[in-house]
Amino acid sequence: MTIPTSTSYRHSIGLGTLLTTLLTVLLSAGAHAQWVEPPTGDQLKNTPGLSHHTLDSAIMKTAVGYSVVLPPGYENSEVRYPVVYWLHGGGGNESSSLFTAQLWRDVEKSDTIRHVILVYPNGFRSGYMDHHDGKIMIESLIIKELIPLIDAKYRSIASRDGRAVHGFSMGSTGALKFAFKYPDLFCAAVAYGGGEVDLAKTKSQFILDILERNLRSDPELIRQNNTFYFLEKNHEVVRKNGTQFWLICGTDDSWKESAVTFQQALIERSLEGKKIEATKDQGWSWDELDTIDQKAGGSSRAEVDALRLMAVLLAHWDN
Repeated sequence: MTIPTSTSYRHSIGLGTLLTTLLTVLLSAGAHAQWVEPPTGDQLKNTPGLSHHTLDSAIMKTAVGYSVVLPPGYENSEVRYPVVYWLHGGGGNESSSLFTAQLWRDVEKSDTIRHVILVYPNGFRSGYMDHHDGKIMIESLIIKELIPLIDAKYRSIASRDGRAVHGFSMGSTGALKFAFKYPDLFCAAVAYGGGEVDLAKTKSQFILDILERNLRSDPELIRQNNTFYFLEKNHEVVRKNGTQFWLICGTDDSWKESAVTFQQALIERSLEGKKIEATKDQGWSWDELDTIDQKAGGSSRAEVDALRLMAVLLAHWDN
C-alpha cells in the first residue's frame, strides 16, 4: 500500500489520522512478515527441488508461507510419494530448517528409505496451537488447509500410511500432539530435543506463562492442546494403527525429562516408542543448542545430529 503524500491529502485527513494510517500499515506489514519468510537466494540455489509458496488462509485471515522440497525425479515420473511435515522450533519459519532437506537426500542415497516430499510450514512462535483470540490458528491451518492443499497439488500418498510429522523443540510438541489428536492422519511422529508435558498438571512457570498467553489458561483450550489427554483418549486407535514414535533428546537437554516421561507413558500403553539419548560430545547438551554450525546452514549441532539418525526411521517406508 502506498501512503499519499500530497499537501492537500495531509491537510484533509489531519496529521493524527495520517500517522494512525501509517502505523496500521507498518503493523500490518510486520504481521505479514512473521508469517511469510521466503528462502534466500542461496537456499534456492543449493536446495534442489525447493519452492516457496503462500497459503491465503481463510482460517488465519492472512497469507502464511510454506516451503516444499520435491524429491529427485519427481517431474519425470508418475510415482506417488510419502510426505514429511517438518515443524520448526520457536521463532523459526518455513525457511529456517531447509538444511534438513539435504540431510534427507543423503539418507535417501543410501537406499535406506524411499524418496519423500518435504513440507515446511511457518509456525512462528505459535506453539502449534490455535490461540484463544482466533488470530493465530496454526494447528487448524496445518490440519484443515495445508495438508489437503499438499495432497491436491502434489503426487502425495494421501493417506495416513504416507504421512509423517517431525518436529524440533517447539515443533516436537506439535508433532506428538498431532499424532495423537489426529491418529488417522499420521503413521509416525519424531520429536527432536523435546517431549511432552501434561499441561493439566504442570507446575512449570515457563509453560504456565505460555498457556496464559496463548490460551488464557482456559481449561477446555488447555485440554485441546494437551497431548497427554489425547494419549489417554486415542492410544488404542494409535496402537491399532501401528503408529511409530521416536524421541531424540540430549543427556544434558533441559527438556530431557519431558522426553523420558512421555516415553514411559508410551510404554505403559504398549505403544511403539523409541528413545535416543546422544552424548554431550555429539552436541546434545542444552548449552550447545545455540552453537551455530555454518556448514549446516546456520543450524545448531543438536539438530544436525538428530537428522543424521533418520536413516533408521520409518521402516515401512523402505524400498
